[in-house]
Amino acid sequence: MEFRPTIKQAATFTLSLTLIASAAHAVSYPKGVVWDEAHTSNLTRGRAYNSNYQVGQKNVIDSIAIHTTEGSYRSAINWFNNSAANASAHYVIGKDGSATQMVDSWDTAWTTNYINRRSISFEMAGYASDQYQWTYASDEADYGTTYKNYRPNLDKLAHISAYFVDLDTKVKNGVTYTYDIPIAHPTESAEAHYVWHPETEYIIDKKLDTKGFVGHSQITPHRKSDPGKYFPWDDFMLMVDSYVQHGENRYYDLSTIPEPTTASMIGLAGLALLARRRRKN
Repeated sequence: MEFRPTIKQAATFTLSLTLIASAAHAVSYPKGVVWDEAHTSNLTRGRAYNSNYQVGQKNVIDSIAIHTTEGSYRSAINWFNNSAANASAHYVIGKDGSATQMVDSWDTAWTTNYINRRSISFEMAGYASDQYQWTYASDEADYGTTYKNYRPNLDKLAHISAYFVDLDTKVKNGVTYTYDIPIAHPTESAEAHYVWHPETEYIIDKKLDTKGFVGHSQITPHRKSDPGKYFPWDDFMLMVDSYVQHGENRYYDLSTIPEPTTASMIGLAGLALLARRRRKN
């Protein structure tokens, strides 16, 4: 279950047990995630579905949406706590791996346009255009201490994501929410364009309708660029798979990097499917 330490009691982890039932799963919820709910005017309770606007299925969470805040960790949290924001995310993660959950996974955060109802959204503190958003620069003290010099923000994102990939269902107030997130990064994007006259208008011609891990730029192309060209999609997906398969990230700590395995032959999605079947049988 998702941990909910308060800001002032971040070291004291308590389970959010009230009216929640969860299927057993192997990936533990990461320690140190702070609970600080976004202002209630910036989110929707549950996963209600409007087929005229949203894509996906009612009460099914089948995608992870990755963003960058284009600002600091604290400023994003403060903004989502502001009743005037009209926006929120499920998680905000800092470059140092600090993480704050702001919306329950069974509720809808307002961050990803028409896939809000089906996705868990992550706002990563920093900038999509920063080449050192995901890796240490050579003049930083921790340079050379992690696999490909990846920062802890990537590891924390992979860990939390893997928790939900490995999860089957949660029950809240009598409603069953199904988690069906594949370890896959679809490469397609929505289709959209701008109309400039008589005023600027952004029009989505074809919505992105797919499961898996997607960037904000795939959901609203030409309008958003995050998480940016420096985001290491292939290695990130290996990290998620490692957490699901082994309960740890073997592509982060230099001492645990494995030799090449059948992952490259079977494919990450295939391995994840086999693992889910084994746990259910």
